[in-house]
Amino acid sequence: MSWKTIRRPDAFDVALHGLMIAFGVGLIYFLQLHTMQGQLNVMQEDERPWVGIKVIGPIVPPQTWQAVLCVGRHG
Repeated sequence: MSWKTIRRPDAFDVALHGLMIAFGVGLIYFLQLHTMQGQLNVMQEDERPWVGIKVIGPIVPPQTWQAVLCVGRHG
């Protein structure tokens, strides 16, 4: 096969393929955004209990620490 037998692609074909690829990528981005928005809505409605620790006073290595255990609901 020589280089002379390879034909140059038509500009319309290149543009058409480019538009098809751009449409596919846009569709994927749209579906990802839709899925992430749904997950965000579920996370905002979720009211799981949470536990936090609040340290009172400075933390100096040889001394004992004092902390308060906070229990509540997120949301």
